[in-house]
Amino acid sequence: MTAFESLRHDDQPAAPDRRFADDLRTRLTAALTPTVDLPERSTTMSSPSTTRSESAEPAGATTEATGDGSQLAGITPYLSVHDAAAAIDWYRNIFDATELVRYVGDDGRIGHCQLLIGGSMLMLADEYPDYGSVSPRTVGGTPVKLNLNVDDVDAVWQTALDHGATGHRPPEDQAYGERSCSFADPFGHEWMVQTTIAHPTHEQIEAEMEGFSVVEPDVED
Repeated sequence: MTAFESLRHDDQPAAPDRRFADDLRTRLTAALTPTVDLPERSTTMSSPSTTRSESAEPAGATTEATGDGSQLAGITPYLSVHDAAAAIDWYRNIFDATELVRYVGDDGRIGHCQLLIGGSMLMLADEYPDYGSVSPRTVGGTPVKLNLNVDDVDAVWQTALDHGATGHRPPEDQAYGERSCSFADPFGHEWMVQTTIAHPTHEQIEAEMEGFSVVEPDVED
């Protein structure tokens, strides 16, 4: 054995940093609160920013806004995007979203953001492939569609296309009382957007929609 060989040591696989994993999981699944408690991680929480006035009504709002979002209930969509900062700006411009809170990691990625759109919460973050959080661009599409009611579907459609959306179906009046459209945003997420224009009865809907029947759920006594 030579002198150099006697000094050689094989590198051993390093175990994952448990502290990093725990802190990242905390950011991605953070409770609906605008505070951050990550003392061992260099993380910055930005102040909410928006281009709309504080008194303005969110576009298409159908429920009262909840302020900081701390009392929201039900299912909340959580999007993974390949450029979270750009996505936040896009949703603000197209849907008049209000940003409530943003967690930025020391690597520059957004680990968590909360937006209020039309009185509902939308969460998003940059990609974290190591934890199974990947965007539509990475997996080649998405089977999920986000449904949003707005005041003026035609205006939203045109604005979305002007800002890089891919149009699938232009606004059309539907038998069920909505004027609706569908498009993919520049980050690969699919949207179905509509404005309510009428409140037809089930009989009227069935008369206009060939091949479909309105089925009401069974209600037990």
